Amino acid sequence: MPASRETVADLFRQIQALGRSTKAIAGREPFEGLRLGSALLLSYIESVGEVRSSVLAEHLGLDTSVVSRQIGLLEGLGLTARRPDPADGRAWLSHITPAGQVFLGELREARMEAVQQALAGWSEDEAKHLLAQLSRLETDLTRATSHHSRSPYPADPQHPDPYRRTVTVDGHGSTESDTYSSANTQGKVST
Repeated sequence: MPASRETVADLFRQIQALGRSTKAIAGREPFEGLRLGSALLLSYIESVGEVRSSVLAEHLGLDTSVVSRQIGLLEGLGLTARRPDPADGRAWLSHITPAGQVFLGELREARMEAVQQALAGWSEDEAKHLLAQLSRLETDLTRATSHHSRSPYPADPQHPDPYRRTVTVDGHGSTESDTYSSANTQGKVST
């Protein structure tokens, strides 16, 4: 029997809470002047090697100007560098620097220690079971989101957009977007 809507709603709330906890472990500013989103971008650059900002923007679903600003910040901190793209002299290829690799290594080690402390009361079997279940969930969510597109009728109540929900605030209905990831990841990104 498939999971009930109530269970799915509870699971989604737990996933959101887990995301907040994960952000807290990673730190809001893991490096002076560097926000967590920039660290994630740095990790992605590390995973793909040299990459154009337009490719990063497309893959991450961000505006090119946002990615360019973040790359500029990373470059200013010495965590990335760039060179002209030999295939197109107008474009630049960004890559992680040795300092960026050291930074990510330290960030990952700090996160690993924090999670290990949090799991101090867990057995190895419990942790492996959770890992297996989370891996299965990630696989199933990726599969579902890659086959699922937004409703072509977002304003039509007969065809509600499954990615939106109505919430009541002080007796008035308002629409609030839920965050779902449908990014097509080509590699595992971890910070």
